[in-house]
Amino acid sequence: MKKLVTSAVLAAATMASVPAMAELSANAALTTNYMWRGATQSTDDIAVQGGADWANESGLYAGVWASTLGDNPGNEVDLYVGKKLGAMGPIADVDAGVIILTNTDDLLGAGDAIELKLAGSVAVVNAELYVSLDAPANTSYTYLTANTEFDVSGITVTPYLGTAGGDASGTHFGVSAGKEISGFDISALIDIADKNSSGTGADETKVSITASKGFDL
Repeated sequence: MKKLVTSAVLAAATMASVPAMAELSANAALTTNYMWRGATQSTDDIAVQGGADWANESGLYAGVWASTLGDNPGNEVDLYVGKKLGAMGPIADVDAGVIILTNTDDLLGAGDAIELKLAGSVAVVNAELYVSLDAPANTSYTYLTANTEFDVSGITVTPYLGTAGGDASGTHFGVSAGKEISGFDISALIDIADKNSSGTGADETKVSITASKGFDL
């Protein structure tokens, strides 16, 4: 499965050399705490992040994204490929793709997670569903998140809720606020993980601040 999905990602990425109204872009970010699905991935430390994306007018896209992980071993490297499908009935901005989440400490090894992504919007609510196709130690899981955005005096405010099921159950919620300042996107995030939803532990609140910038290539 890993080899098949990796081949699909690499094949799509090589299409960037085909002149079909394709666009290349890159991004870079510095965050005080790399938060992902309600948990720190950088041991509550600063993380340096960046990626590159290719997309064409048909809606096909592919990319790579990486992040440091604080005191954890290695660095995260994610590969993804997908297609934006537009509207389907009442669901707008339909997006389907496959993601490989891996680590340089065991790149494309047994610790990979491979996910199917389905996303779309209904009215003002945006939702994303991730389903594990392959995960470490034969685990399986789903993750569903929903958010909405609104403007407050030029600041984009995004409240959200995320919930995981299967072998990695739990719920978290929070809000981010972002604004472009001097060409950089500055955002602040407050995330609360409801550890009581799995029957153990206490709620955990995390705060992070991120500065990011996108580039056309």
